[in-house]
Amino acid sequence: MPQQPFATQLTRIHTTNTGKDIHIELFQGELDQAFQYASLFERLTHKRVPISGTNTYRIDRMGASNVMARSIGDKLDPQKVPNDKFTIVVDRSLYIQNVFDFMGMWTSPDRLGAIAKDNGSRLAKSWDVAHVIQLIKSRSWHAPAELKATGAFYDGTETAATIKAAPANRADYEANAMALAEAHAKAIEVMVKRDAPMQNLVTLVRPDVYSALMNHPTLFNKDFSNNNGDYSNRRVLRLNGVDLIEASCFPTAAGNHELHSTDPAGVNFTVTADDLKYGMVLFDKAASLVDVVAKDWQTYHNAYEDQQAQFLTVVGLRTVAARRPDMTIPIKVTAA
Repeated sequence: MPQQPFATQLTRIHTTNTGKDIHIELFQGELDQAFQYASLFERLTHKRVPISGTNTYRIDRMGASNVMARSIGDKLDPQKVPNDKFTIVVDRSLYIQNVFDFMGMWTSPDRLGAIAKDNGSRLAKSWDVAHVIQLIKSRSWHAPAELKATGAFYDGTETAATIKAAPANRADYEANAMALAEAHAKAIEVMVKRDAPMQNLVTLVRPDVYSALMNHPTLFNKDFSNNNGDYSNRRVLRLNGVDLIEASCFPTAAGNHELHSTDPAGVNFTVTADDLKYGMVLFDKAASLVDVVAKDWQTYHNAYEDQQAQFLTVVGLRTVAARRPDMTIPIKVTAA
């Protein structure tokens, strides 16, 4: 655009002779950062075991006896109750460390509190993702043969729903929701047959799957349910008699989670492409998982004047494992 003939001679306050803007900034302490995340599994994992003096925790598993009958004069047949054990090795710590130069700290706003808060949020999300990985992987568990033979333990299992990837009309949306509800109902049937305590069951739902469920024709219908949620507020409370929780902590990429152990006795946290297809998980919040904590979350702020450096560190030595994989049923959601 053409300029005034005197443009190069303009006197401009808050610029240098080279035209560089040097306006004084008005800063009132406002800070934008990542949204905060609070751990779901602090209330969804009832078993939390502190350990000391060892990195290995053991849980015993015991089979059951069979009911027998006899007539007068018949010999009694004694039975053996089989036993097994489950060990969990804690060999990976989760941590975040930040380092600051004294000169930078002297000439900038104090952000240690905000950074520490965000670090806690990041660790909480990673911790929850580790739980969901263990729940999803429970489908592949094979119960010890002797325990399984007594009916006390069962192999891991799953159910599946196929939905339309691009629903074109209301009927398609409703059909998708009904397919998801049916797959969930099949999982409930398995739990009932296994005598699972129904009051302990809960279902985690991935956000996209939760959105699909919102289109179910009867979940909000007062002729079929009693105050089961609110479509306008995006809330479905229960499905097939079990609480639903929308969760953003499902794994989103294949690879190893931070807690993945290379020790043969450690816990497997490798996420496969197939693991990513599971959009709902029905599980027993009292028995499905166990948290083993060698050292709970610790935050340290260390300043070293001789090195002119400060370190902010948060660390926790802990892991999570599938305690009763047969009390978890992941639901695969395939969009076709």
